[in-house]
Amino acid sequence: MAPELINDEKKYSCSIDVWSFGVFAYELAMVLPPWHEEKRDPVVLDNILNKDAPAIDSKWSEEYRDFVK
Repeated sequence: MAPELINDEKKYSCSIDVWSFGVFAYELAMVLPPWHEEKRDPVVLDNILNKDAPAIDSKWSEEYRDFVK
């Protein structure tokens, strides 16, 4: 879920699509979504709002890792 939606900003913007595409790119590289190990929804939502995205493996190119970040 995009941060804008978590914050209850119901106004759609292109940043939601950019965020979603970045998560998709992360999942393509890592096979699992970011913070998949977190079992509680509030923790995952807090991670989305307050933490940088987890890094992907170094086996991917610097350009791809930068793109996902």
